[in-house]
Amino acid sequence: MGNKPEHIKAIFILGNDKSKVNQRDRFDNGEDLICQLADELYRCYKKEANDFFISGDLSMAKSKENQADRIYRELKRIHESFFEDDKNIKGSISTTTKLVWLKSKFQNDTEVKQMESLFSTFVSSFQTFDSEVDCQNYLLESKSNDAVFLIINADYRYSLTDEFQQLSNVKFVYLYEESSLKNDTVISNYNNLRFRLTYDLIGYYKKLGNDCSANQDAKTAKDMATKARELCNILAEL
Repeated sequence: MGNKPEHIKAIFILGNDKSKVNQRDRFDNGEDLICQLADELYRCYKKEANDFFISGDLSMAKSKENQADRIYRELKRIHESFFEDDKNIKGSISTTTKLVWLKSKFQNDTEVKQMESLFSTFVSSFQTFDSEVDCQNYLLESKSNDAVFLIINADYRYSLTDEFQQLSNVKFVYLYEESSLKNDTVISNYNNLRFRLTYDLIGYYKKLGNDCSANQDAKTAKDMATKARELCNILAEL
């Protein structure tokens, strides 16, 4: 490629002419381009981390290193997905649902235990975290076609909600804080939180059931319909 402005580190071209594809800066599909872009970003952050370390700015060096590590985990997950067995081939339907609660260190444990007791038979797993970083790592390491229902305590920065919603496996995010004050963006009542979560799970399992039925997987479709029906019974009692 010709000379480019100094502030532009790399240029990638997506096109249909396979004769020009070189898997470095010219690609014929988005997947390969994204992988190359992520690899370039990883190397860029590693270089910046090293430069900051040499200059003595350890705080910025650590920040850049963390960004590089995050990209590396994503790249690793993408590459590993190429070797998954037949049940994970394109067109398959994942029924794995995860309920995750990023709670405050001062969170009422009674509410957490009640939530786990109520939904443990309806989700594949229930996880709690009181660290933003640990929660983020868990979500990044989960498969992209898992369905995560994420509760975030309002003690955390609001922008975190938007960041997590960018992840493909995060289907629903609930910002929660027990309070007498009404807020359009925060669920302020535990009963309302349970109601919203139950309602969304019903809708999700109904959709999964329809998808499995269309995919001629009658057994899984029936299982999803059963979960939706049982959750409807719970919803009526909330």
